[in-house]
Amino acid sequence: MNYHHMNRHPIAAGQRILLCDSIASDAAKHLYWATHGEWREYDAPWEQIWTPLTKEHEDQIVVKFMKRFSEEPWVPHKGATIIHQDYPVGYVTRYGRERYPDVLWAGIDICEDGYLGMGLGTEALRLWVDYLFANSTAHKIALDTWSLNHRMIRVAEKTGFVREGMERHLIQWQGQWLDGIHFGMLRQEWEERLAKR
Repeated sequence: MNYHHMNRHPIAAGQRILLCDSIASDAAKHLYWATHGEWREYDAPWEQIWTPLTKEHEDQIVVKFMKRFSEEPWVPHKGATIIHQDYPVGYVTRYGRERYPDVLWAGIDICEDGYLGMGLGTEALRLWVDYLFANSTAHKIALDTWSLNHRMIRVAEKTGFVREGMERHLIQWQGQWLDGIHFGMLRQEWEERLAKR
């Protein structure tokens, strides 16, 4: 599918990628990503879909995506599609926890295998962090990952996140105990990095 002329609203622009609002045709991509891609092996793989989807499950994924797509826009956005050369390659997300109203949690997935290892994730996360801080009053942005996700750990560190802690042997997956790794970036740290660019 050629995405070149689709009507997308950019949220943030980098040198090689755009973060854009999702559009209706992205539902097919999200449906494909639900069962394809190396990313599923590292982003909480026990929660991923490893068997072919039934028609009912496909419909549920599309309905969920379309509901999110048609909701009133949030500021800051709850997520965005990562576009590289007019092609969707993944997405960024953000969520909060009611107990911690001054903290936003960020997430990112590059879902197309052919675009891994190109630095797109680092650029996307930097753009997303810039966007989230610039469009909120958040004091901190947090990011959680697993000890098996070496790419995400490198991306977080290159983006300027500080490793804040680790929960050892939090979950067992395929015979291996995994640690939960916690990262954070304070607004002041972001502002200092921004001033140096």
